[in-house]
Amino acid sequence: MSFPSSLEVGHAPHLRPVRAKVVPSRLGGPAYDARVDLVLKNPAELAARLDLARGDRLLLVDVPEPLAALAIEARGGRSETRLAEGRRIRAIKDSYDAILVWREDRVGSHAVLDALVKRLDPHGILWGVVALKKVMGLETPAAHRLEAGDLDRAFAPSGLVRDREVRVTPWHVAHRFARPDQKAKG
Repeated sequence: MSFPSSLEVGHAPHLRPVRAKVVPSRLGGPAYDARVDLVLKNPAELAARLDLARGDRLLLVDVPEPLAALAIEARGGRSETRLAEGRRIRAIKDSYDAILVWREDRVGSHAVLDALVKRLDPHGILWGVVALKKVMGLETPAAHRLEAGDLDRAFAPSGLVRDREVRVTPWHVAHRFARPDQKAKG
């Protein structure tokens, strides 16, 4: 097995090559786990199923590069798409028609989700992408993964209700949250 020189560990004979665990994003977003190749399920239809072209303003939070690139391409540059990291979400003061957040770990998620609800327009939709509980190979252990029930509890006080889900990768599913008056529209 050969690895690119940037991933090799020295030339010491007792050390074997080690594959890097984290790959920084070139779009300015967060790093994502490279041990599991991020394979989007049916990318041609995924943008339509997630309504990525909907609205004038889209906020992508902690979204891996392949999904961010898909969202930017689906929107065609005619409307605003902003990439952000969850830990810096409080610096964003604008409101958005649609928000797509990618969270695997429960640690720190409650604060990020609360901050996102404050940045959602009254008639906006929020997609939360979480890892499935019983899959192997992800960085976050199954016991520490954020689940759909956690999203339900985080968004219930603001009146957001889960009304749809879309499989994004073989390991991740997106849950859509909207206010009850919006459910009939989308």
